[in-house]
Amino acid sequence: MPGKALVTGATEFLGLHLAKHLLEEGWEVRGTDSPSAAFNNLPQGASWIPSDPALPGSLSDAVAGMDTIFHGAALSSGGTPWERLYRTNVLGTENLLIAARRAGVRRVVVFSSFAVYGLAGSERSEINETCRIKPRSPYARSRAIQDALVWRYHEDGLPATILRPGLPYGVGGYSALGHLVELFGRLPAVPIPVNLKSRVLSIHVQDLVRAASFVAARDECAGQEYHIVDESCLSTGRFLVLLAFGLGKKTVPFPMPLWMLKAFALLAGSGSQTGGRLARAFPFLQPETFCCMASRSCASSRKIRSLGFSLLHPDPAQALPPLVRELAKRSPP
Repeated sequence: MPGKALVTGATEFLGLHLAKHLLEEGWEVRGTDSPSAAFNNLPQGASWIPSDPALPGSLSDAVAGMDTIFHGAALSSGGTPWERLYRTNVLGTENLLIAARRAGVRRVVVFSSFAVYGLAGSERSEINETCRIKPRSPYARSRAIQDALVWRYHEDGLPATILRPGLPYGVGGYSALGHLVELFGRLPAVPIPVNLKSRVLSIHVQDLVRAASFVAARDECAGQEYHIVDESCLSTGRFLVLLAFGLGKKTVPFPMPLWMLKAFALLAGSGSQTGGRLARAFPFLQPETFCCMASRSCASSRKIRSLGFSLLHPDPAQALPPLVRELAKRSPP
C-alpha cells in the first residue's frame, strides 16, 4: 500500500519523474535536495524540505514521519573532486541512513550505478547481479562504498534494496540524453564510431520509476540488488544512429578506438579543472553516462522481471526517435 515517501535529489531528472509517479500511485510525497535547488519544479502535491547531506540535522527533518525513502541524490559529474564525491555520495548516504533508522523508516530504495563493475574494460557476455564489484574511477568507488553502507545498515535492521539503472532517457528535467541531443543539434551531422565494440545500457525513466515503487512494495525485494535496463543491448553506433534519425541529421562514420574514448573519460572524471571543462563540453564523458554507453557487455533485468515486473518500453529503437524530436524542440537555439 502507498505510504509516505521521501525522494532525495527530488529536483533532478530522476527525482522529478519519481515524485510524479509516486503521487499518481497515491503516495504522500516529500522532496528534498540542496537549499539552492529549484524546488518550484516539483510536481503539484509534493511537499519540500531542503537538506544538506553533510548536515545530519537537516536530514533528520526531511525523513521525519516517512515510511519509505527513495535515495537518488548523488554527484556524478565529471571533474568532481574526490572530497565532494565522498561528501555527497558516501557521507551523505550514511547520514541519511542514520536519520532513517532513528526515525523508524520501514524501507529504503537506493539508486546505484553500473560503474561499480568497471564496465568499460569488461569482456563478460552479460553482467548480472552476482558479478564482482571492481570500481575503476573515483566516482565508481564512491558508489561502491555507498552500496556497502546500504548493506551494513540493512543487516542492522533497516530494510533496503539497491537498483542499478541503465542510462535513463525521457522528457522533463536535466538528462544526459538531453545534453547529447543539444550537442548533436548544433552539428551538421552526427558522428558515428564504427569500430567500437561497445553497447548501451539504457532504460526509459518511466520504467525506472515504476521499478522503484515495485520493489518498495515487496518484502522479498529487501536485501536484493536489481538491474533496471531495457532488453535492447544496442551497439553504441546504433544508439547514436537513432539519435541522428530523431534529429533528422545525416551520420558521419569515423574510427574511435575504445582506448581513446576511455582516456578522454578518465581525464573528464579526474577531478581536474581541465577534466571538468571537458566533461561539461561533452556530456557523454560524464562517468555515469560513459559507463552506460561504453559497456563491453550486455545486462538484463531478468531478475526483477522474474517477480512479475514488466517494461513498458523494452525497445529504445521505438521510443528514442520521437523522444529526441521532442527534446530537440526544448533545446535552446
